[in-house]
Amino acid sequence: MNKGKIFKLAKGFRGRAKNCIRIARERVEKALQYSYRDRRNKKRDMRSLWIERINAGTRLHGVCSIYLHSRFDNEMNLLHSHVNFFPKETKQNTITKYKLSGF
Repeated sequence: MNKGKIFKLAKGFRGRAKNCIRIARERVEKALQYSYRDRRNKKRDMRSLWIERINAGTRLHGVCSIYLHSRFDNEMNLLHSHVNFFPKETKQNTITKYKLSGF
């Protein structure tokens, strides 16, 4: 990376990490490593949150079992229904939109 691109990526860093090229390069490289790692961790966290929401929703609708999430997935596959694990609206609990009486 050239100097201008490094300083552009280092914008907002604290101390000499934003204006000394050697330190800025190290901090930018480490920041890119963190962003690569955390893009995968974000998917992992969203999946666990999704599973928790499915379990809560199925319990709310009277489907109580040890393997709630796997049972829900199986029923959705039998109905040939696609469930998006990463919806754009993560603030709203979308589990109540699905009819869960088929269990």
